[in-house]
Amino acid sequence: MKKYPHIILLTAIFTSLILLIVIPDICVDGAKNGILLWFNTIIPTLFPFFVVTRLIIELNLCPDRLMPLYPVFVGMLSGYPAGAMTISEMIKRNKISKENGQILMIFCNNASPVFMISYVALYCLGTNENRYIIWLSVIPASVITAVIIKLLYGFIHADNRSRHKLSEYSLQAKKTAAHTTGGISLYDLFEQVIIKSCEVLLMIGAYIIIFSIAANIILQLPIPGLFSVLISGFLEITTGINLIAASDIALSETTRYITAAFICGFGGISALLQTMSAVKASGLSIYRYFIHKLICGVISGAICYIMYSRLR
Repeated sequence: MKKYPHIILLTAIFTSLILLIVIPDICVDGAKNGILLWFNTIIPTLFPFFVVTRLIIELNLCPDRLMPLYPVFVGMLSGYPAGAMTISEMIKRNKISKENGQILMIFCNNASPVFMISYVALYCLGTNENRYIIWLSVIPASVITAVIIKLLYGFIHADNRSRHKLSEYSLQAKKTAAHTTGGISLYDLFEQVIIKSCEVLLMIGAYIIIFSIAANIILQLPIPGLFSVLISGFLEITTGINLIAASDIALSETTRYITAAFICGFGGISALLQTMSAVKASGLSIYRYFIHKLICGVISGAICYIMYSRLR
């Protein structure tokens, strides 16, 4: 059984090598799209949030009683994987429990409001009147999914031990805030935060490029319009959303809205791996997160259908 992952990996590597040789132009175009998305959108959007939010946690600037709300604030503003990264840091410093962090991941790690309102609704769906409909579908769906999972797994609201017990690193952060650290200055801490933020951004960029290539290859296959949108969106959210706006994809207006809500609610495998990279040190289950986001995507599509039907 242990050999199966290695066989799958080797198959994927050799398949990728063959595709790079046989259809290099398609692979290069996909890589270009991924690099442009990463450079023009991801870096300027996420890098400032990564630095600021990490500094707030490192310096212990947020009161302990407000810590469970902090990733909600970060996630709602900047989108994934900033929300997941914030939750991971809080778990490592025993600010919240792992169980609560798994729940928070559902609604603190979505696409950003700017992406869903401006890019998806205004640009891809071409709607100004209903520009909030995707965002107002995903956010309630995230809350509903979190409530369902909480009831299903019996997670608790707070872990007193995790709430009040500060880790060794957290104590060091408090000393840094008071400028009395025993070996690390505020400038050194700032440099460490920047380096760590750049490492995460590089990993995110690599995943975006890989899945942009995969999505671009899928576009060349003789797949019906709706399925090509769903498969591409399942892999990489931006590529799937872009297809919704494509003139050669014959989809009804209702189907475009529902599909966009599902893709935004789920987030795509690329975002899943970005999240995994951000939380791997915290012990959170990426498998559970995948199931939770899949449920969230389905509920998002259902809510969007109900809202859109009433608005017509």
